Amino acid sequence: MPPRRGKVAFVTGANGITGNAIIDHLIRKPESEWSKIIVTSRRVPAHMPWQDHRIRFIALDFLKPVEELVEKMAPHCHDVTHAFFASYVHTADFAKLKDLNIPLFHNFLVATDTVAGSSLQRVCLQTGGKSYGAHLGPCEVPLYEDMGRYEDHGENFYYEQEDFVASLAAKRNWDWNVIRPNAIIGFTPAGNGMSLALSMAIYMLCCREMGEVPMFPGNRFFYTKCIDDSSYAPSIADLSVWAATDEGAKNEDFSHSNGDVYTWESLWPQLGKYFGMDIPEFTEWKALGENQVMDNNFSMIDWAKDKEEVWARVVAKHGGQIEAFGWGTWDFFDWAIGKAWCTISTVSKARKFGWTRYDVTYDTFIETFRTFENAGILPYAEVKHPAEKPKKRIREHPGDAVARRAKRQIIALDNGDGKHRSGPNGLKNGEVGLFGNSVFAQALASPCLRIRSGPGKSMPPSIPEWSFRQGGHGASELVPINADGPGQVAAKLSVILLLDKDYADIMDKPQVDHVSDSEKAHKLDGVDAIPREARVEAGVLLTVDGAEGTSLRLAKDGHTVLLPQPTDDPNDPVNWSSTKKHLILFTVAWAALTADFASASGSAPIILQAMEWHESVGSVNQTNSISVLMMAIGVLVWVPLTSYIGRAPTLFWTTVFGLAFSIATALSPNFTTFYAMRAMSGLFLTSGQSIAVAFIKDIFFLHERARKIGLWAVLYIVSPYLGPQLSNFVVGSTLKWQDVFWLGVGVVVLDLIFIVVFLDETMYRRDIPLSGQPSRPQDVKSRMLRVTGIWAIQHHHSGYFETAYESFKRFFMTLTKPVVLLILSGYLLCFAWAIGINITTAILFALPQEIGGYGYTYYGLGYLYFSPTVGAILGEFFGHWFNDFLARRYVRKHKGVFEPEARLAMIYISAVFMIIGLVVLGQALHHHLSVAAVIIGWGMHGFGIMTTSVAVTAYVLDSYPSTPAEVSGWANFARAISGFSVGYFQQPWGAKVGYDASFGTQAAIVGASMIFVVITQRYGHVLRMKFGPIDSGKAM
Repeated sequence: MPPRRGKVAFVTGANGITGNAIIDHLIRKPESEWSKIIVTSRRVPAHMPWQDHRIRFIALDFLKPVEELVEKMAPHCHDVTHAFFASYVHTADFAKLKDLNIPLFHNFLVATDTVAGSSLQRVCLQTGGKSYGAHLGPCEVPLYEDMGRYEDHGENFYYEQEDFVASLAAKRNWDWNVIRPNAIIGFTPAGNGMSLALSMAIYMLCCREMGEVPMFPGNRFFYTKCIDDSSYAPSIADLSVWAATDEGAKNEDFSHSNGDVYTWESLWPQLGKYFGMDIPEFTEWKALGENQVMDNNFSMIDWAKDKEEVWARVVAKHGGQIEAFGWGTWDFFDWAIGKAWCTISTVSKARKFGWTRYDVTYDTFIETFRTFENAGILPYAEVKHPAEKPKKRIREHPGDAVARRAKRQIIALDNGDGKHRSGPNGLKNGEVGLFGNSVFAQALASPCLRIRSGPGKSMPPSIPEWSFRQGGHGASELVPINADGPGQVAAKLSVILLLDKDYADIMDKPQVDHVSDSEKAHKLDGVDAIPREARVEAGVLLTVDGAEGTSLRLAKDGHTVLLPQPTDDPNDPVNWSSTKKHLILFTVAWAALTADFASASGSAPIILQAMEWHESVGSVNQTNSISVLMMAIGVLVWVPLTSYIGRAPTLFWTTVFGLAFSIATALSPNFTTFYAMRAMSGLFLTSGQSIAVAFIKDIFFLHERARKIGLWAVLYIVSPYLGPQLSNFVVGSTLKWQDVFWLGVGVVVLDLIFIVVFLDETMYRRDIPLSGQPSRPQDVKSRMLRVTGIWAIQHHHSGYFETAYESFKRFFMTLTKPVVLLILSGYLLCFAWAIGINITTAILFALPQEIGGYGYTYYGLGYLYFSPTVGAILGEFFGHWFNDFLARRYVRKHKGVFEPEARLAMIYISAVFMIIGLVVLGQALHHHLSVAAVIIGWGMHGFGIMTTSVAVTAYVLDSYPSTPAEVSGWANFARAISGFSVGYFQQPWGAKVGYDASFGTQAAIVGASMIFVVITQRYGHVLRMKFGPIDSGKAM
């Protein structure tokens, strides 16, 4: 079951300064506090700045009818506990503001109250200084909460909003807060109606480009005599979230300011220095501001009319976005610094209630400028007079610690000359440290980080996906380090060391999935299965020290990261009940058993069939080989179908046809018909082996999979032994070969019953928001529509499933990944002899002693098959715990990071058992040793095959988790094709050179196959990074 959830936030005005800041504030909180963050704005953001799986975006226009809003909000907002209203429609005509903003808030609150219902606990409304009449003219200062309302003649919409939230809350069980900031400074990823900092930066940069002093556009009084204050957006967010969650602050209003005051005469030159300009003392003033009315030296609206070409020159030389000039709010700039009266406020009330944050306004401007720069909206400012910079200490941004730690903890540098240099004291002179991927979203906002992509070019907001080999300017390989940045636990960074001190290229790791800006618009509500915070080069972050400081969803133990990250959809397969998951696990495990059970059973009655059809034993035995071959060919067909029509329909229909051909096999009147029916039944029944791992991947988390694969593998691996074992008992009782195949029919019938009763479609598109997911009713009829494929047909037109071309293309592209070829080549050489032993023992032990056999009865052969069966079961018991031990040990040694190569250590242990087992078995058969030797040798080999199969399957699945059916399908292909080939030469080979020599050679081949394992374990990490992920098509 999913972990316990925290509060659910609903934030409006996502494109605005405060709304963006509240979202950024919430995602830095752990999931135990805020489990889901629903954000909305009228338009979809061009660039999604928030990298957090809890974010759900809905495009809403609150000027639309309430009924329309309720319909759109219902699928997402039913569990909202805290609503933050930060929306505002701006116009320069204050008298018209109420016509837009009163219905804006009214519709929001009614819709939220209707949808969230009893879940809603608090509504936080942001108003502003206009509540105190600060926009109209001289007013009492400082502005404070209890100063009373002025006579607004019905024009101040804030009063209407505040009255409405208080009156509606009185009728409900939720509470409210009102936050009143003043002159907001902050970052927004797009245009905004009142963006003072961005407008000021564009003004100063254009003045620098023209070689002009940036004159103060306001008046002398406001510049020299008026004390002013401001509100920093992150601080507003901090106050808003604090008030909305503090029990003692409910139903209270709070004014906001940074906590300091300043004069523009001191602040304006300091800001000019940041942009590399000396601003002299102003002695000539056109606007004096002595009459306490709006008064400006010049209009910023007029100034901006012919400056777009100047801004284009700035961008061409230094970077930034051309569009940013259009985001300048010149009318608001005029008003903000054209007043001739003071408008300072006080935060005394918030202090008394327990809020403690304090900000220096100069610092907040610089931090905001740098955030715009790092987002690629503004070019990086060239500070030409660093010695004259204000000596104030800028308050550290949360991302600074990450950047600083990255520079300090570089452990090695490879310049391509084969020489490594340690760097415990940080970067060498002339080297620049940059960080990437996993904490990029957090550290990108750091005002202390400088990122350049070339001379005169600022870093674009969309980072290109470059291989680390393509970096210019002496770029070295990526070096992973640890960084304990705020809001992250053991967050993983990548550092690129460059030798050019003037500029650097940012490069990203190819193993990490990237989403283009256009794709983001279609994936806003989807959940990233492996979020960036959990990605580490070619591995994943599997454990953290605790829930605090991470937004990742954790297991009940409080430190294991859940991968994939579960969605809030109850129909998400990882959210299903444990009972349903394990019934499906049993069903697909039984389906995997049926193919080899039916195929291997054919070895028991071959002597009876040879006598009835007057064929040689070797000729009849070829029916077993053709069955195995068709099982290998079936992989090539059924695996791609799982992405085209779904997992469940593929398994259901192949089982139906497999049952039909199994019945036809038992009814075969002659050898030719029997041969054909054996081939066809093998073709269809193999789907259970080939696609079962896809089901396991869909419903279990990464840390659970090795165990679940082990449970599945028990039936899967013992089936080639269990089939002949029970078949020998049947033949011994009835002496009819047909009864063996009727037994197989019974096994397939059980499989079909389990499918009908327990199975459900497990394929789930994680890139699609909950509102876009196809409906999955849980009644029996609806489930059968999914199992039979009718549901898939109904939704195929929506693009939920792939085309046949895409499915088959990706299946065969899987083989282009070197680690898949390497590890499956080793697996093929190990598993082939399991089939060979089956064939040899069945024939050799059944032959009379007079002609070199053991003279076992059918019953004796049946009991002999307990050896590999027990060996495989013991292998499961051992591997069930030892696989987890290996993973935990690796994660512990690598500070919480898991990489698939950790799975491969098991194979070395398995190889020891397989090699010894083959040698003992060969000696026993050649020298006719006691059957005890056969039991020990065969049992040891079964133990080794079981543990190897689990390790190989888990490795390929962990390496390419987005394509579980494809990688496990090729594993089954390797297994089947090796068994097919061995069936033709195993018996003649042993008879010719001696079983000691043939089995000894097989043992040597198993030992040699470890070369593939060693190469994969040593270079798998690098190969997976270099060749990248398999194109997963639809995100599942």
